[in-house]
Amino acid sequence: MALEDVRRSWETLARSDPLWAILTDPARKGGRWDLDEFLASGRVEIERVMARAAELGRPARRERALDFGCGVGRLTQALCAHFERCDGVDIASGMVEQARRLNAFGDRCAYHQNTVPDLRLFPDGTFDFAYSNIVLQHVPPAAARAYLAELVRVLRPGGLLVFQIPARMRLPRALWRPLERSVARVIARIRAEPIMEMYGLRRRPVERVIRAAGGMMLAFEPDDSAGHAWISYRYWVSRGC
Repeated sequence: MALEDVRRSWETLARSDPLWAILTDPARKGGRWDLDEFLASGRVEIERVMARAAELGRPARRERALDFGCGVGRLTQALCAHFERCDGVDIASGMVEQARRLNAFGDRCAYHQNTVPDLRLFPDGTFDFAYSNIVLQHVPPAAARAYLAELVRVLRPGGLLVFQIPARMRLPRALWRPLERSVARVIARIRAEPIMEMYGLRRRPVERVIRAAGGMMLAFEPDDSAGHAWISYRYWVSRGC
């Protein structure tokens, strides 16, 4: 799947069921997410992340943060409790438009559509903190590697990048994953539904990309955000002077 196909799928999801597309709770499908509860889940998530960040002694400053793959701004708004300015980036214009409508922080919170496999809209060293959760797992591996390098590039010295990405599927399901994907695509096309693809990137290649971009791996930890079928990690990365 090309990045343009990813964009089209998420534009469709933004129109049909945006909150469920971001947090795929089966009980909330079909517009059954309560908005206040949805946004509160973002605040809980960011509080936990920032508590762990404090244990690592990062970021050095708390001026500006990036939410990569922001959707409707669930985590971007939560980051505003910890940073002076926050930027959310998403591939789908429909998600960005809804994030702007829901924005409760005025000029402190800005949203941008980005459809290319880089972050050229931001100069080097723009952010003290960058966060991405349950996003890179929907991006083809080549683009995911490019985005990881860019996330390091836009990080300030002493800043902190936190991201989640699956490494691989658990066996034995991985043996029949290609067939499952093919069947899912056929069913989705028949129903005219968007395809929410899942991808993985193993830990060693992730570490190589981070090092090549000038990042320093502080920690990596098992993470269950991708669901029980995947082995997934959360990575904590800083950038030196």
